[in-house]
Amino acid sequence: MERTSMNAYRYRITVEALEGEQTSTGLGHPLQFEVQNHDDLFEIAARTKDKQILSPDDSAALIIGLKLFAEVALQNRKHPLFEPILLPIREFIQRLKALGGPNSNS
Repeated sequence: MERTSMNAYRYRITVEALEGEQTSTGLGHPLQFEVQNHDDLFEIAARTKDKQILSPDDSAALIIGLKLFAEVALQNRKHPLFEPILLPIREFIQRLKALGGPNSNS
């Protein structure tokens, strides 16, 4: 994964509808955007999947969604919209990191 600066990885995120009701943009028109994140999302997703806390798909969705949201909140931490959520996000991430794998007593 390419790092664009000392503390950032660059990602292309694609969301593609596989089935379901058509939206105003219709099925088959993926939403694609690029973001930077200070973490290696692949490594974090693999570690979380290995803990077997959730199904592999739920685990990936949780990590990618959480890390994308947390990065935006962190980059905009002085914006009034994000001020009340910063501490709960940090606490949730710390709790997630502390969870053990399937053979732990956690």
